[in-house]
Amino acid sequence: MTQPKGLIDSHCHLNSVVYDKDRAGLITQAREAGVAQIWDVGIDIESSRKSIEISKSSSGMVKSFVGIDPEVFIPGSPLFIGNDIENSWFEQQFKILDDLINQNHTLIVGIG
Repeated sequence: MTQPKGLIDSHCHLNSVVYDKDRAGLITQAREAGVAQIWDVGIDIESSRKSIEISKSSSGMVKSFVGIDPEVFIPGSPLFIGNDIENSWFEQQFKILDDLINQNHTLIVGIG
C-alpha cells in the first residue's frame, strides 16, 4: 500500500447513518483541508460492511478499520447482545468478519 502524504484521521465513523446525507461532501472537505486519508471504524458486521463500501467509492481517501466492538460481550453495555446468545452466534460473526477481511484486504488498515 502506498503511504499517504499528509494528515490521517485515524478514527472516525463515516459509516454512521448521521453522515448518509453528505458523506461525499465531508470527504471532499477533509481532502481540501489537507487530510490525506480517513480511517473509518466499523463496530459490527453491518458498519464494517458499510465502511468497506465507502472505501471502495472514495478513490483511496477512506480506508476501513473493521471489527466487532467488545462491548457486545459486556452485560449492561448499550451494545450488549444478551445472555441468550449462544457461542455459535459469536463464531458466526467472526467467520463473517474473516470473510470480509479476506475479500477486501486492500481496503482495510486495521482489525479490532
